[in-house]
Amino acid sequence: ECASRRLNHVTSDDKAFMTFWHDGWLQNLLRTSGGAEFELALLRRECDSLRKALDDSTRREQGLAAQLRAHRVLQEQAADGRVVPLAILDAAPSARGGEAHTALHPDSSFLGPLLQLISDAACVEILLTAFTYDDPELTSAATAAKLRGASVRLLIDLQKAHACKESGKILLQLLDSQVEVRTTCGRSLSEVYGGSFRGFKGALHAKTALIRSRASGGGDDGVALFIGSHNLTKASRANREFVTELRLAASDTRVATYRAWYESMWSASEGIQVEAGAAPRRRVRGKNALPNASAAAD
Repeated sequence: ECASRRLNHVTSDDKAFMTFWHDGWLQNLLRTSGGAEFELALLRRECDSLRKALDDSTRREQGLAAQLRAHRVLQEQAADGRVVPLAILDAAPSARGGEAHTALHPDSSFLGPLLQLISDAACVEILLTAFTYDDPELTSAATAAKLRGASVRLLIDLQKAHACKESGKILLQLLDSQVEVRTTCGRSLSEVYGGSFRGFKGALHAKTALIRSRASGGGDDGVALFIGSHNLTKASRANREFVTELRLAASDTRVATYRAWYESMWSASEGIQVEAGAAPRRRVRGKNALPNASAAAD
């Protein structure tokens, strides 16, 4: 028995104590303690997992509640005529899907085909959406098309309508040519995300252009649809952007989808108030930018 014990001397002041520890008892103690700690760690991990699942469930519940509130608001707005419901697609006359010719335009290379289509005498309709706008060449082509009798409309983001240095002058040029220019914004943040976002709305961030051209010989009109990241601004030509071009028949269901989206925003848009003078100066992005240099909007 003595051989199975270990002697440990502990000295305190002038007294010496002898403490005997039994090897088997110590091992059992360590094994029992380690098992309890392991079980405690498992319980903690399980609690963390349950807490995460509860948080996810709460977020899903809040998201569904926000969607339900937004749906009810849209129903009310559609009932009193403030919003055109996207169900307009159901009433699209004999819409059909057909072959689409696709072209990809890196950076600003889409401007050539776009301006060519707008300047063509066959152009009868132009629909534009912009986050920011001040492109002089596009403005000249659009005003010329309007003078030829084409329908020309521009939707621009409410908060960014005057973001560029030449925005005021360019927008006045469009309005003087009887081009329809209106402002709009995105959906209510509180309806989408819930919480305390009352009064805040998203942006019209899409940059698009639809050009409808009259078909020769009485056939179906053709549509060119440009969709991409490129702002309709002069300064954006220095950016790295990308635009997709689709060539479709005017009766294609994809054109109907775009029209429904556009008309839903147009019906809820407001007339633009053009401000005199240039926009405030902004800094150019980049480490070597001059402090007073002006830049394009996002």
